[in-house]
Amino acid sequence: MIWTDFIKGVDLSLQRLPTGPEYFYLADGPAAVAAARGMMADWPEEDRATGERFLKSFDREIARGQVQIFGRQVEHTAGYGEVGKRIFAWWQGSGWMS
Repeated sequence: MIWTDFIKGVDLSLQRLPTGPEYFYLADGPAAVAAARGMMADWPEEDRATGERFLKSFDREIARGQVQIFGRQVEHTAGYGEVGKRIFAWWQGSGWMS
């Protein structure tokens, strides 16, 4: 699945989705995004600003009613360099992402 969006509350837990290291699934997007913002609090200003821009893409999906978020990491990190990758790594290590 390339450049696929789910909107308006599709229950992704009922879907058969691709698996593999390139994909991510956030069962509770709002909580994962809020936790990532808290985690970034001690980051240098420039990294925190980039991280905030990265998280705003998730905010848009959540605002459209999609709280479970699925996609390919490479599509979501494009343009955010190592900061996007660090957030995904933190979500993975903290149990937010499957």
